[in-house]
Amino acid sequence: MSAKKIIPLCFGDLTKGTMPRPYSDLQGLNLRSDYYDLVRDCHFYLNPGTLLPMPLSSDAPSVKTLLEELDRGELLLARSPINSQS
Repeated sequence: MSAKKIIPLCFGDLTKGTMPRPYSDLQGLNLRSDYYDLVRDCHFYLNPGTLLPMPLSSDAPSVKTLLEELDRGELLLARSPINSQS
């Protein structure tokens, strides 16, 4: 594998436990619940040796915005022709 860092993210019906290989071999994140882990991991790789940002509470405005966007994205995925039963 190359030196690139990969952080598989899951949302909608996909969860860490149901990711296909090779992504299931990596530590994945459920975006809805593991958002701080994503921030922490990105910070670690992009800013090594610096202090981590403080964790955000689930009622923080930026977290609420993230969750609202995920809701919107999940609705779009559910309505996608790819997901429709024909």
